[in-house]
Amino acid sequence: MDIRTTCLGKNIRQKRKEQNATLSMLAEKCNMSENFLGNIERGTDTPSLKYFIRICNALNTSADSLLFENLNIYANDITEDHQLKIAKEIMTLTKEQQKKLFDIICVIKEF
Repeated sequence: MDIRTTCLGKNIRQKRKEQNATLSMLAEKCNMSENFLGNIERGTDTPSLKYFIRICNALNTSADSLLFENLNIYANDITEDHQLKIAKEIMTLTKEQQKKLFDIICVIKEF
């Protein structure tokens, strides 16, 4: 499966804007050119792992939050649309809420 670079770029742009950071500010924090970062956000370039980690760290976010449209981590009978909705909802939860949700899932799996 190929990486959907437009989804990755859209998620990076969204996180950056949520933090009121300009393209220039994020590029500087990542030690990359503004042009390259802009291409990543538009989905015309794919960052190397090194730059992807820099972006995650600069945005103080997890890799899966930027890649979730690319991850196939759910059961096969759930549609891709449902996977996306579930992932988006989970990402809106606080760390404490995510921990509680994880605990609930573990209990449900026991049955």
